[in-house]
Amino acid sequence: MKKAIAVMKKDLKELTKNFQVFGVMIILPIVFGLAYPLIVFLIAPGVIAEAPEALIFLINLFSGFFLVMAVIIPAVVAADSFAGEKERKTIEALLAAPISDKELFLGKVLVSFLPTILLTYLSATLYCVIIDIGLISIGYPYFLPDLQFSIMMLLVPLLALLGIELTVFISVRVKGFREAQQISGVIVIPVLIIVVLNIFNISVFTFPWNVILFVGLGILDIGLYGLAVKKFGRENIISKI
Repeated sequence: MKKAIAVMKKDLKELTKNFQVFGVMIILPIVFGLAYPLIVFLIAPGVIAEAPEALIFLINLFSGFFLVMAVIIPAVVAADSFAGEKERKTIEALLAAPISDKELFLGKVLVSFLPTILLTYLSATLYCVIIDIGLISIGYPYFLPDLQFSIMMLLVPLLALLGIELTVFISVRVKGFREAQQISGVIVIPVLIIVVLNIFNISVFTFPWNVILFVGLGILDIGLYGLAVKKFGRENIISKI
């Protein structure tokens, strides 16, 4: 575990040097956690007077974007952590290090997973606080986090891990960060579909669909993790360099 943490720390330092990756990690939480709720805060009085249902529509729309963020950030970070090593020509030295494939893979997963969870939950908390302050100030009886929002937040770790695992399969096959990032963008599409369905009151966050979603993602994550570890084996990586 100590070696995995050492890999994570090394990759975190690399992330701060890559503005393309670090920028995504900073900009998305600011947009989703600060800009979007401020929009709701500013327009809420006028919207409630004209069409109260439009305000709920807007809140549900913006809330769903946290699921998108939970996939985008780990996919971008994982693409840099896995495929970026090839591009920077540092993968050979890393593979020669006295560390097992499992520890190496775990370190790579942690550097994508932990920042995603931290940033998503912090920005979601800020989002809820600003929304609640705005609605309380005008006396509107709607508060976050509600049950649906809470279910979304419980999905964040499962989606983040799924995004990382799928990016691993992509990164092993490509030569560089940009190629891996572009292909991994496809991962966002199913999440966007869920968000759009929820906006139009076709929700997967109600029973029994929420249970099916949790179980399905859990099984998928566990299964793909084992496959991803094998895919990230030294022999597979060396053959693709």
